[in-house]
Amino acid sequence: MAVRRLLARLSAAASVAALSGLSAQAATTAPAKPAPLSPPALKEVQLCDGGGVVRGFVPAKATNKPSPVFPDFDASHDSEGWVRIGFTIDAEGSTRNVVVLDRMGSERMISSAISAIKNWDYKPATLNGQPADQFNNTAEILYELQTGQSRAVHDNVIKLYESGRDLVNKGKYTEGIAILESAKEERLNLFEQAMISFALAYAHMLSNNPQKALPQIRHAMIEDGRYLEKRIANPAKRLRIRLEALAGNPRYVACAPSLAETDDFDPTGADRKDLTRIIGSTTALLKSTAPYVRAARVPEPAKEDAPGIWEYELIRKKFSFTAINGALTKFRVNCVVHLVEDDVKLANQWSTPEFSGPCTLRVWGEPGTTFKLVEEW
Repeated sequence: MAVRRLLARLSAAASVAALSGLSAQAATTAPAKPAPLSPPALKEVQLCDGGGVVRGFVPAKATNKPSPVFPDFDASHDSEGWVRIGFTIDAEGSTRNVVVLDRMGSERMISSAISAIKNWDYKPATLNGQPADQFNNTAEILYELQTGQSRAVHDNVIKLYESGRDLVNKGKYTEGIAILESAKEERLNLFEQAMISFALAYAHMLSNNPQKALPQIRHAMIEDGRYLEKRIANPAKRLRIRLEALAGNPRYVACAPSLAETDDFDPTGADRKDLTRIIGSTTALLKSTAPYVRAARVPEPAKEDAPGIWEYELIRKKFSFTAINGALTKFRVNCVVHLVEDDVKLANQWSTPEFSGPCTLRVWGEPGTTFKLVEEW
């Protein structure tokens, strides 16, 4: 019921307001000239308290970090993007195991990002004075034209957005979502991508599909939502907190960004008050000494030929799997100075060493497989 109340506040007015801004701005926008790519930013995955201390560990330090090349075709067509890359820095200071974790934008942008990161060089990390591998590194690459534009610039995108919005507001969720998805296949700037992603998150929630809404709201909120229309940013924050809570991601909920007391779609602050209650209870749960059990589901991959991968930031040192309904194949845990990979086995419990830093668990399996993860101190 709380979800439905939230959606009532994020009514058709939210979509109408977002789109009217897109349309009005596009009508007065001159063609943008290609501009340089923003410098890539390396953002290590951390807990909200800083990720803890890795005893005896000195992190790797970049010595050569060439920027990705902004593909000419994308720059000349006002096409921007964002790519999140995971990688290891080995004991020689080179990058390896470079993989795409998430993305918005063309295949050209992805290839450029991977190529650049493979050529980054570091002074190696040390552990107790000795060179060491540094795992669990994450880089977010923005392909952003330095024109200062935060508006829609592609007429066809606006038409698709309007059509999809209207269908969703009429309760034709399947048809509306299909059209909004087709809009994402067009050349888009970051503002268009963020706003369409928010519209899709909203539509999927209206159609009672929070699993598909979550990746969309995450895309809408890249760079803390700065590509969204300002009046949409706080509702988007609230929607993401609620979706992360429904998905069983307590770290995000406990470390949630601050919320405005009211906004256009929550004028009394009632939804914020309810979320504050959820954040408080989640924080208390994480501090409990009892085993923490969370239900999980392997999501559908972004591409048909890609594997299903469920990702989660571990909270405690010991973990096991139970109640598997479907097929799980393997898992990998990446901590800053520790890595373990194994087959998923019901009878086993695994643990990460003390002082190994924040750890990310990735589980491979058949999409739709459900299971429970049990964490203990």
